[in-house]
This record gives sequence, C-alpha cells and structure tokens, in this order.
Amino acid sequence: MTKGKSCKRSHAPFTDEHLKRLAAKARADQQSLFERKPHLAVYGPRLLLIALCQGGATHYLDCRKGKTHTNGVKDLDVYTFYSKDPGIKWNDRRHVVVDFGESEFGYHPDRKAGYVGRHVDLLSRALAVEPDANPVMAVQDWLANSHNKTPNPGNRMTTRFATRMTIRPVSACASIAGWRSRRWRSTVWRSARGSAGSPGGG
Repeated sequence: MTKGKSCKRSHAPFTDEHLKRLAAKARADQQSLFERKPHLAVYGPRLLLIALCQGGATHYLDCRKGKTHTNGVKDLDVYTFYSKDPGIKWNDRRHVVVDFGESEFGYHPDRKAGYVGRHVDLLSRALAVEPDANPVMAVQDWLANSHNKTPNPGNRMTTRFATRMTIRPVSACASIAGWRSRRWRSTVWRSARGSAGSPGGG
C-alpha cells in the first residue's frame, strides 16, 4: 500500500514501530493533560499500561501470527489504564481524537479535515487496584468483571465498549507500553469475536 492512500479498512502489516508511535501519542496526550490540570498529575506514577484495543489490536495480533486474512484497521483505539487515586477522581469518559499521521495504513475516506492518517481514539480508565498491581492482570480482571461496557454520555463515544443501546464486548487488547512492566506486546485480551473471520470495529 502506498502511504497516504484512502481506504475504509487497511490490511497493511502492523509493526512494532506503529505500536511505538501509538504509545508516544498516548504519553504526549497524558503530559498535555497533566500540564493543563496539575491536580491530575498524581496519576502519572499510577500508570499501569497503555494498550491498543479492538480492531487494531486484532489486526496486530493477526499480523504477529502471520495470518493471510487479517482483520485490518479503520481507526486505532488506544486505552491508558491507571491505578485509581483514592482522593482524585479520574474522568473515565474523557475521549481525545488525534491524527496517526502518514503511514502504510493510509487514511479513512471520512477522515477529519486536516488529518493525513488514521484517527487515533485516546481513552482511559482508572482501575480500583494498587499502583504496584500486575498491570496485565488488573486489566484482564476489569475486562472480565465489568461486563465490557461503559455508559454513553449522550454523544456517541468511540470506545467500542458500547453504543447508546447496544453493549459490544472488547474484541482484543494488546499491551504496548507500561510504567514498570516489561510485558511489551503482551496479549491482554482476545475474545472469539476478535477473530479475523469477522472484522472488528477499529
């Protein structure tokens, strides 16, 4: 695929360099937030892991396994997970969209004005675990026990966890960065719906 090509779903290979770019964007967004809202900076050291989720994660895992028929990506969903601070509330509904930039994935025909690459949805959750908890196990436990859903605030959230009336499970989740953990590229979650046979949303 030529860089910059318009297509609804890209099946270009998902590499570790792409993961590093996503992690950098999530960290830059985190730093910007903490600078604008200093009281939230207590969450910096409470970072558990950053994870690529949904269709993008399914595609990445398909590529790692060398599958011929991959899920492909429409957009990229990246979640940052923190250990919840008992005194400072985290806004679990925060949703930021940034431009992935030029890449082998090209761009979606419905991209935002001024964007040159895929949309990256940056989302986050504060989990009720201690800061020294095992990051992967903490996220797995949350996925297993939260029914994989989140309330919709009114406007459509690009979380793939839920739409206004329909609950949709997370198809896949792969660790791309962590504060202490070396579980780089770990498969955190992959459901039966995350198979390449039925493309995921992202």
